[in-house]
Amino acid sequence: MTGHTKFLPRGMRATVALAALWMGFLGAACSRQDRPEITLRFWNGFTGPDGRPMQQLVKEFNRENPDIRIIMQRMDWYTYYNKLFVAGIGGRAPEVFIIHASNIP
Repeated sequence: MTGHTKFLPRGMRATVALAALWMGFLGAACSRQDRPEITLRFWNGFTGPDGRPMQQLVKEFNRENPDIRIIMQRMDWYTYYNKLFVAGIGGRAPEVFIIHASNIP
């Protein structure tokens, strides 16, 4: 079922992924009420040119939300989905992750 992604341009898919990511971050930020710092692990495959802007977004988010800490881990897309799958089965999946629409069953 990979043909359905042809309807969304590459830039639009990235925009949707970033919007979903920020919604997750904002949801965590809005739920805080005098609790200890929240740490969220964020996995992605942004090892190329798209990695720097994402690092900057995470850095800005961490600076603007001192009670929430995002720890971003980038890995090569070639191994990313296998690692994500294994982490999920083992109960060690990150709280936030990127997944392409073509990989959603």
